[in-house]
Amino acid sequence: MHHLDRVEFLGVPLDNLTLQESVDCIDQRIKANDFLQHVVVNVAKLVNARVDRELLDSIKSSDLINIDGMGVVYGAKLLGIDINERVAGIDLFASLLDLSSKNAYRVFFYALQMRYYQKHKSYTNQINYMRWSQSWMFAALSYYVAKDL
Repeated sequence: MHHLDRVEFLGVPLDNLTLQESVDCIDQRIKANDFLQHVVVNVAKLVNARVDRELLDSIKSSDLINIDGMGVVYGAKLLGIDINERVAGIDLFASLLDLSSKNAYRVFFYALQMRYYQKHKSYTNQINYMRWSQSWMFAALSYYVAKDL
């Protein structure tokens, strides 16, 4: 992948792509049977990458780095970097489901069951929950399925 639209903001590389350009990039990699590592960057990730070298290295090694946060868009614009648009992970996910449906791509969903233990003085409340990203994935899948009903 060529990074003609890659910019750097606060030491973190970002791909200045629209949602459709991101989908097209992923589609090309699928058709070529190439691995693609994707990450989205929001303000929290930008802040954490300044102190977490492993996170920064992970971002930098990604093939596609989308801007997922208006704070990043506004901050970059304040520093003179013209950003095309925010590409939210949930929007990309829904678009990729559409792409998969149109091209008969197989989709694999991976999720972990995690538990949250809420400690109180006299008892522990155990709550099953999905990770935040998985809940967004579930929301997008629900939207996608409901759209066809």
